[in-house]
Amino acid sequence: EYVTATEAGTAPILPKMVVANGIAFDDPTPEYFGPTGHNFAEEFNSKLVPVEWEKVDKKLYAKDQVGKTFEVKGKVTAGGEEFDAVAKVTGCYTGCKQYRYL
Repeated sequence: EYVTATEAGTAPILPKMVVANGIAFDDPTPEYFGPTGHNFAEEFNSKLVPVEWEKVDKKLYAKDQVGKTFEVKGKVTAGGEEFDAVAKVTGCYTGCKQYRYL
């Protein structure tokens, strides 16, 4: 889930990529214990993947939508499978900051 805000009347900026968790994309590193007992082994089970967002209806971010939140649905394809992605967008006052992720 990606959360952002957009100035009312301005289309939201949605990321081109999102983090997909639970997708093994490399072999784990072997266990290695440091002098304090910390295990430095790593598993690589999250990855940035491209996302395709549905078209956003202009009514959802119109000037009269300040303070209202809407969802944009998207699709991610990873490992030959398709997954859902969701962006939650809140319309805010003039001059608010938009958050951008990649």
